[in-house]
This record gives sequence, C-alpha cells and structure tokens, in this order.
Amino acid sequence: MPTLRQPFVAIVASLALCITVAPTARAQTHITTPKEEFGANFGDDYFLASYKQIAAYWHKLDRQSDRMVVQDQTHPGRCAASPPRRSRS
Repeated sequence: MPTLRQPFVAIVASLALCITVAPTARAQTHITTPKEEFGANFGDDYFLASYKQIAAYWHKLDRQSDRMVVQDQTHPGRCAASPPRRSRS
C-alpha cells in the first residue's frame, strides 16, 4: 500500500533542487558596476561622468543584460516625447 510520505519527500527534494539551482543559473551573467567601469560610484564626491561615458556604460549594460534595452534617439538633443519644433518663417 503506497504511503503519502514518498510523494511528499519527492516534492520536497525537487523544490530544494530548484531553490539551489535557480539562483546560480541567474548569477552566471556578470553586470558591470559603475565602480568597475568608472572607478567610482555615481554620487561619489568629486566624480562626475560625462554624457558620452554614461551613454557608453548604458550600451554596455544593454549588451550584458536581457532586462535593459537602450534605444537611440532619432534626433540628438530631443526626446521622443517632445513636440516638434516650430520653424520661424
């Protein structure tokens, strides 16, 4: 006669395996920190990254992560949500 203990032990063992394997699979991707990229964290005293440095860092993060997408602007200096500029005629 089968007991309830055997399926319960199998379920607990599979959950334990999932808990230990899932974080290691996610942790294999290395994301560059600002400290690694610039030698300082954002907000540190006497540190100010230029726009080009920050944009390059964001593009690097885009390549390293599947959670971030960098979209380049079609018109430099304007965001996509801003209204078109009126020309003076």
